[in-house]
Amino acid sequence: MKGLLTGIGGEVFDLSDDRDDDSLAGALFKIESSEDADLALKKWFTPSAPEQSPPNDEDTLRSIFEAKIDQLRRVEAKVTETDSTGLTTIEPGSSFVRTYVVKFRRPALEPRKYQLGFEGEYEAGEAQRTISVATHLQISPYPLSLNLVVIVAALLGAFVREALSDISNPLQETFLQANNGKLFVGPIVALVFFNAYEYTSLGKGLTMAVSWRSALLIGTLCGLADDRIVSALKALIGV
Repeated sequence: MKGLLTGIGGEVFDLSDDRDDDSLAGALFKIESSEDADLALKKWFTPSAPEQSPPNDEDTLRSIFEAKIDQLRRVEAKVTETDSTGLTTIEPGSSFVRTYVVKFRRPALEPRKYQLGFEGEYEAGEAQRTISVATHLQISPYPLSLNLVVIVAALLGAFVREALSDISNPLQETFLQANNGKLFVGPIVALVFFNAYEYTSLGKGLTMAVSWRSALLIGTLCGLADDRIVSALKALIGV
């Protein structure tokens, strides 16, 4: 068979007698996907020549064809992502679970409230429906900053207690208590009570959230009444 065959892109294929039917099949082969391109590469392109051999025209065509296949795969991947209409298909009687990890910043002194909501669209049969759900979250402040507030408030409470007593020099008495270690009883008791009061009946009865206000209140009360608290603890444990 003799003659020339012009391709869609203007390519000219020689159909002379020295070309076999396999070459004609390769010229007319229609590529519609990357799988078709891989098939054509394996069938009509011989493997590359050894590195020591000089490159020929077929090696160049094979390299160009492989590069085009890579481009085709990237285009197919993008089209697949764009055409995706949903996360998954849920069969009757099955379930679908997806986990999200959400990171929130802790405030320094005040609790911070967030509202976390999800809205989803799904198709049941041919009807498209929307469902939404929301929940409230409260992120507590940094424990270290609240503990510092408790300690300072307990020291202030101890000083106020000495100032309201009949002692002529409450500041000097406060320093004396600091020397013998009695001044630190209030802050220690305040730290223990503040970090555990949420789990006590008193903490469950209070509606006050964990913040600098609750730390200030507990620290001041423990500083004012540290001797009574210690006496109550001694009676409780039988010391």
